[in-house]
Amino acid sequence: MVFLALLYLVGNTISYFSLKHIGAGIFVVMAQGKTFTTSIFSVLMLSRTFSPTRWRALLTQVLGVILFLLPTLDTQPFVSDTNRTDFVAGLMASLLVVTISGFASCYFEYTIKNDPTDIWERNFQLGFHSILVYLFLAITSPREDSGGIFCDWTPLASVLSLFGAVGGLLVALSIKYAGSVLKTLAISISIIYAALVDHVFMNGPLNMQMILSAIIIIVSITNYTFDATPISESSKRRVSTNDANDEIQGETTTIEKIKDEP
Repeated sequence: MVFLALLYLVGNTISYFSLKHIGAGIFVVMAQGKTFTTSIFSVLMLSRTFSPTRWRALLTQVLGVILFLLPTLDTQPFVSDTNRTDFVAGLMASLLVVTISGFASCYFEYTIKNDPTDIWERNFQLGFHSILVYLFLAITSPREDSGGIFCDWTPLASVLSLFGAVGGLLVALSIKYAGSVLKTLAISISIIYAALVDHVFMNGPLNMQMILSAIIIIVSITNYTFDATPISESSKRRVSTNDANDEIQGETTTIEKIKDEP
């Protein structure tokens, strides 16, 4: 889990660099590419097979999310003192972020599905190593005041941090029992109801474009989830072989643990 914690650290650090050079609006649009990177790494690392129907559903889902988010973003063009080279560097950084995000999701899914270690123990390990990594950064990072690393923490910030931790546990459960791709699709649903709450309680935007985009997102996720396209025989054999190898590896690990016990 140390590797995964460092991977998240690298991704978050690159995100700040990308936001600085391309702005939040472009970054949010580019971030939707993690749906494709997660799907690609699912094929490469987890030997999954997606039918053309599911690839089409993923494409329409991403387009639907982008169209849904556009009215909520700042319509003013991003103004920056950086030159064109820095802007391109920001775009490349955002692509690297979505690539790291897709790889991390599939790596975590592979770990929790092919390791006999309990998922709660794995989450504890990931959280413990993440605390060590970020605590080191908090201590060593320069700051203007001398109030300590928790000087700017308000009660609201503490509550949001707690919600983030609980959300991390739910993400781990969704990856284990549903998959990294479905987890990514579920995030788009959360964007819809977050916009609805924002519209009801904070007078946020909700126009016809957003409503139609939400319908596209829901239909795309439904098409992906209930796709009944038969898998080719070669794909079935490849998946069955990988599942058998994973089962043998898990049984071998369990036997080795039993032998090591006194």
